[in-house]
Amino acid sequence: MHLFYNLGIVLYGATLSIASLFNGKAKKWVKGRRNYYNELPKVDNQKSLIWFHCASLGEFDQGLPLMNKFKSENPDVTLLVTFFSPSGMEFYEKRDHQVDIALYLPLDTPSNAKRFMNHFNPNITVFVKYEFWINYLLEAKKSGSKLYCISALFREDQAFFKWYGGYFREGLKAFDHIYIQNEKERLKTLLY
Repeated sequence: MHLFYNLGIVLYGATLSIASLFNGKAKKWVKGRRNYYNELPKVDNQKSLIWFHCASLGEFDQGLPLMNKFKSENPDVTLLVTFFSPSGMEFYEKRDHQVDIALYLPLDTPSNAKRFMNHFNPNITVFVKYEFWINYLLEAKKSGSKLYCISALFREDQAFFKWYGGYFREGLKAFDHIYIQNEKERLKTLLY
C-alpha cells in the first residue's frame, strides 16, 4: 500500500503542475514550492521548535490559540507553521499570531518528509484537523518528535474506516495523542 500511496502523491503533484497552466490557485500552489529546499530559513538547532501543520487558513484559526499559548509560555521556542493551501499562506498574516516561520509543506513523499524533518527537527509536531500526511507522520515519529493532532474530525467515508484503510490507520497510530471534535468511540474502534 505504501508504494500505491507514494505513487498517488506523485501523480497528484503532476496533476497540479498541469492544472497550474489554467488555474490560478494551482499556479500559486506550484509557485510556492518552487526552489523550496534552496530557500529554507536557517534554524537554531539549540532552540526547541514546534511545528504546526494546517491545511489552510481555517485550520490555522483553529490551532492559533494553542500556538499563541505555546509561544507566550515559551518565548524562546521557534514556532513553525506549514500550509498545504495558498489561502493559509496568503492570509495568515492578517491574524494576531506569534509565528516565527511560515511555509508551504511540500508533497508527502518519503524524500520530502526526510529532508524537511532533517532540516527543522521539531521537538513537537501538531497536525490540525484532518490532514494526515503519512510520510511526514512516520518521519516525525522516527525523529523522536512528539506527535499530536488537534481538532481532528473523523467521518465514516474516510479511508481509515474502509477495508483498504489499514495503511492509513497505521499512520494514525504514530500520534502520541489525538484530540477530536466528534465521537471518540469511532476512533477507539479504529485504533484498537
